[in-house]
Amino acid sequence: MSNVTFRGIRHRAGRSAVVFTLAIVAVAAAVLAPAYTAAAQQSMLTDEMRAMSTPTATVTLYTVGDETGEAYRDPAEFRAAITAELAKRPKIAEMLGDPVGYTDFNNSGRAAITGGSENAQVLVSSRDAVCAHLTFTSGHCPTGPGEVTMSARSAKALGFVLGQSVTVVNGQPGHPYQGSLTLVGLHEATDLKDPYWGPNPYFSFGRDEQDKMISDAVFVAGPEVVRAFGGPKIPITTGLEYPVLREVPRLADVETIQDALADLKTALLAEGRNIDTVLPGVFGGVRADNDAVAAAVPVVSIPLILLCWFVLFLVVANLTAGRGPEIALAKLRGYQRGGTVRFGLGEPLWLIALAAPFGFLLGLGLVEGTASLVLAGGTHVRIDADVFVYALTAIAGAAVAATIGAWRTLSLGVPDLLRRVPPRKGWRVGIVDGVLAAVAAIAVYQAVEAKPGESRTLVLLAPPMLALLVGIATARLLAIFAKGRVGAAGTRGRATAMLTWTQIARRPAMRQLVVLVTVAVSLLSFAAIAWQMGEHNRELAAEDALGADTVYTVTTKDPVALINAVTSVDPQGTYAMAAARALSRYNDATFSVIGVQSDRLAAVGRWRDHDRAALEDVARQLRPGLPDPVRLNGSLTIEATASGLSSQRPIKLVATVLTDGDRTITARLGDLVEGRNTFTSTVCPGPCRLVGLGLSRFPGSSDEISATVTVSGMASGDTDLSATLGDPANWRRLAGLGDSGFLVSADGTGLRMQARSVETRDLIAEHASIPADLPAVIAGEAPADDKAAADFAYPGLNGVPQPFHVTGSARILPQGGTRGLFTDLGLLTTQATTLGSVSNLSTVVYQVWATADAPADLPQRLAAAGIDVTGTDSMTAYLDRVGRRAPALSLRLYLLAGGAAVLLAVGSVLFTAQAASAARGYEVAALRVAGVPRKVLRRSVAYEYVIVVGVPLLLGVASGAVASKLMIPLIPLVSAEGDSLPPDLVWTGPWPPAAVAVTLFGFAAAVGVAVRTLRRVGRASRLREGEQ
Repeated sequence: MSNVTFRGIRHRAGRSAVVFTLAIVAVAAAVLAPAYTAAAQQSMLTDEMRAMSTPTATVTLYTVGDETGEAYRDPAEFRAAITAELAKRPKIAEMLGDPVGYTDFNNSGRAAITGGSENAQVLVSSRDAVCAHLTFTSGHCPTGPGEVTMSARSAKALGFVLGQSVTVVNGQPGHPYQGSLTLVGLHEATDLKDPYWGPNPYFSFGRDEQDKMISDAVFVAGPEVVRAFGGPKIPITTGLEYPVLREVPRLADVETIQDALADLKTALLAEGRNIDTVLPGVFGGVRADNDAVAAAVPVVSIPLILLCWFVLFLVVANLTAGRGPEIALAKLRGYQRGGTVRFGLGEPLWLIALAAPFGFLLGLGLVEGTASLVLAGGTHVRIDADVFVYALTAIAGAAVAATIGAWRTLSLGVPDLLRRVPPRKGWRVGIVDGVLAAVAAIAVYQAVEAKPGESRTLVLLAPPMLALLVGIATARLLAIFAKGRVGAAGTRGRATAMLTWTQIARRPAMRQLVVLVTVAVSLLSFAAIAWQMGEHNRELAAEDALGADTVYTVTTKDPVALINAVTSVDPQGTYAMAAARALSRYNDATFSVIGVQSDRLAAVGRWRDHDRAALEDVARQLRPGLPDPVRLNGSLTIEATASGLSSQRPIKLVATVLTDGDRTITARLGDLVEGRNTFTSTVCPGPCRLVGLGLSRFPGSSDEISATVTVSGMASGDTDLSATLGDPANWRRLAGLGDSGFLVSADGTGLRMQARSVETRDLIAEHASIPADLPAVIAGEAPADDKAAADFAYPGLNGVPQPFHVTGSARILPQGGTRGLFTDLGLLTTQATTLGSVSNLSTVVYQVWATADAPADLPQRLAAAGIDVTGTDSMTAYLDRVGRRAPALSLRLYLLAGGAAVLLAVGSVLFTAQAASAARGYEVAALRVAGVPRKVLRRSVAYEYVIVVGVPLLLGVASGAVASKLMIPLIPLVSAEGDSLPPDLVWTGPWPPAAVAVTLFGFAAAVGVAVRTLRRVGRASRLREGEQ
């Protein structure tokens, strides 16, 4: 039997090649999904690991305690204990580099150094090999217990010089301790991005929110020095910092590593130790994406595999039907049922078995190629148990499909086997079609009723199910329609139409082809539309996340310095814009306050739903016309007339100014007397800005005061500033004074302040160059009791509530999400500085937004202006990252499956024509002999295939569009955790037209070949040769 089988394979080489190829495709399609999923999941883990910043890519193991604890003992003992713990957990140890030991002390911010121009908070540290990572500008590294090194910038700010004594106090109430060290070195950090420095804030020079000086850490010669300065009752920290190696673990090891980390933490806590690492968060963040990709496997693989099986079923059914006379002859020669089955099924089953390893390798090769093109670098195909399960399932399914396809022919009697036209398929096919249509209808209904985020498998299978429903309905209706057209064409004498519709009505293969083409085209149509919408929404998400083509994260002492630096680098405001983002919590959700240089917003910014004109309109709203600020050179001269003075103590005239170092100073100019007053005073140590003028009562008094003061003259040095006094638009009562009995007005005589008040605060007439309310665009509800409020106060830059006025709303803010405020950075800063310091704010992220055509050396230009760039992101980089997240990877898998489905359908069209060529050729030859013109025959064949392919092609495109309308709102397009806004359903773009064009070209070519095949075999000579 095997010899006969292999001879049959050789004899029917072309058709055997089709079965062999389809079996390869079926196995490859089955292997593709799980292998691609594993590679995609590994890629996402790789991206997350590589995205960790240097400070966070650290595992810190430490202990905190006083003299009774482990922290005060020899650090070598702690190192040995930690090494032993890690040795028990090799999966963790494999991820870590060599540790850096340290012993630190700052007593929760209370430790300070004294002896300089002012006291400063300090961290005292002993760190392994620290001097090798410092550059000494003068002096040397500490070598003895009485020596210390300090950063050059801290020493300069505090007035320390080499050789001077530095006193460290622990600041502990009840257990005070202090000691002195000799300053022997001044240093700078060689490279703050070096993993050596880990996450510890050794270089935090500046001032805190209370304007207290913070020194960079000082380094001493050993842990015993740290212990001495802490004192026996003060906790110190001894620890080891392990850099996380960027060798990404295997995805299969992640769960083991997570369990080991949890177990390690439990063991450490039991011994009074602890661990700090972001690895659990990194692994947890990948899990949602992994689950999303895994959920896409059945959605993509099941329809594709079923489609392969269906095509294989059609092919084998046609091939076996074509062998009907052979099988009939076998039965006539005495073959029993088993022998007949082996004779009929031997060829396809052997071909499927031979194709399996080739399909397996093809699937793995396709995944490897895809990984090299679109996944994270270093990602390769991995073979696990799922791959073999899917492959074996595909092989078994292919064998079953082949058996079912052949069984009908094998079960026929000899007379039926010798018929040229196969008998009709009867009621069983109708039941199968009915069941499939019912399941498809249920899936579509559930998709219609589903809510965004639902991931029931039947809902996710709605696109192929809808295509199947449309395909079955189209095939049935087309057959009914064809039957009707046969009679009508015959009555009217239209031979071409009659021949065309007769073939469509009488051949079951044509109806099967209609279903196949409809499903395949629908899958590709849906995939192309989904990919197009995903690509569009990823671009929108990039605008939401960044706000500009390129974003530089920077360090600066305050927003004013950042604005000045950006303005000096880009004076025309064409490619760079300063920005700041402050995050806070309101009603258990993140709320953002975003400030930008609004006059540059239209040139630099990118904002969803906003074109350039809209951005220009937003900029006008955020930066209303305000008077120019009043600049002082340090001194202030005031001429004022006072009348109606009534107070038990003198009333003082005061001036509030804002220094360039963002300090607000209230200068008392002098006591007012009845009549004319002239005051000259130094109000600030250097250049500053006038905030306001006002009246101040004697400290501690609470009696009512009365006064009318008219300021008629004002000057700073040789600069006369009197012109600003008489304009009523320049002055207003300080916000918050309310009904305090204080009135402010201005006219040609100058600024008039009238007071009859018991208010204990200073009564200030504020200059209007500082906005009373900050214009802002809001996203989401107002952070106030009244969710629709247009005016409210909310913490801005420095955590102090600032008054905002809503001038507009948006669905989402650049870098602010769906809950936040968007305002002008200059006005935000100016107003914030009147309420407190904005220097060295740890809660604010400073950035420079830039256009795509900004100079490549912009970071160097910013550095020259005193602004250091610490990070860079861009639209291109963001799109690259989200392009490797779960939604994009899933949509790419849809696209691959849709393309494979269309290729299968095109091949099926060709095979159907080839398989029917013998019988159809005989019919065409007979019709030609009977006198039917060649032209009529050619047209009928052409029309037949155009209808059978064209109608389902159009309906398949429509079905894919409807499926997109149903499904895209239900699936994430950017993030597996859910997108910020519902998807923007934009139907325009290159992908859908390209998919339709390629599909049309493929089917047009297939139809052309099919028509030529049937014309070629329809020779009259076939009747003489007795060919079938």
